[in-house]
Amino acid sequence: MSSQSSHSLAENAWQNDGSDLQMRFDPRTESVCETIVVAVAESLGESPLEIPTVHDSIDPDALDSLFALRCPDSGAAPRCRLAFRYAGCLVRVYSSGYVTVDPNERI
Repeated sequence: MSSQSSHSLAENAWQNDGSDLQMRFDPRTESVCETIVVAVAESLGESPLEIPTVHDSIDPDALDSLFALRCPDSGAAPRCRLAFRYAGCLVRVYSSGYVTVDPNERI
């Protein structure tokens, strides 16, 4: 993980409607993949080191690049949303800077 600890990332998490965990991130300065790993681990009540690597589910470099994109004219992020399964959970990533994890959508 980068210089930002998983503890400080987890402080940006909160439960949404009882089951989903939401975590805020800044795609310009934070790794989306690191945020996902911390959010999934937090939702499962496990350490980030105890869950499978994110590489098993998605290309982390492509994911970080996708959510770091900015429009050349405005500097705004293009609207985009991505959903995939990771560590048995349904993960959704939004270009608005949110990750949601639903551990009840396990496979």
